[in-house]
Amino acid sequence: APMALLWNDNPTPTINQTLSKAFKIYGKQPFINQFLLDYVTWNYDRHLNNYGVYYNPNTMEIIGPAKIYDNGDGLLPGEMESDFKNPDRIKKYMQERYHAIGYKFQDILEEFSDNKEMRDKAANLINFKFEPHPKYNLPEWRIKALENFVQDRVKEVLNSHKRISTPVSISWEDRKKLFWDK
Repeated sequence: APMALLWNDNPTPTINQTLSKAFKIYGKQPFINQFLLDYVTWNYDRHLNNYGVYYNPNTMEIIGPAKIYDNGDGLLPGEMESDFKNPDRIKKYMQERYHAIGYKFQDILEEFSDNKEMRDKAANLINFKFEPHPKYNLPEWRIKALENFVQDRVKEVLNSHKRISTPVSISWEDRKKLFWDK
């Protein structure tokens, strides 16, 4: 069942309220681990229907997080070779883009920056390389560009820290405009 079905009680939650509820439903560390994957691959489409949970159909009790699915927007699938030659354009685009739960990726990352397990997992990816598939492969330029992209994102995770700031709130109506009313 998607987590979004459990989310109707607060139309304008702060980032902390959103994360707190997500942790209760999905589990703190599984949520953070999935966010780490989305952050380093730039999968901005992880809306609340893409966080699944297993539940007991008789009691409706949540058993635990479902396997990760719907990663199709990760690893910049629409970017061309010319786009990778202009990393400032990609960075600007990424800074303006919101994660599908309604907050900027950087703001969510800062909330998790002191999470040791996330930082340890990220450290294991610092020298990330794709392993060639025996039959299906991308062009060499794209593989190299994506390896560099993932490694740069991992460095951002490892260099992140919490800011002291005012919580940001975004209304449900504004979220719908950002993500669904296109």
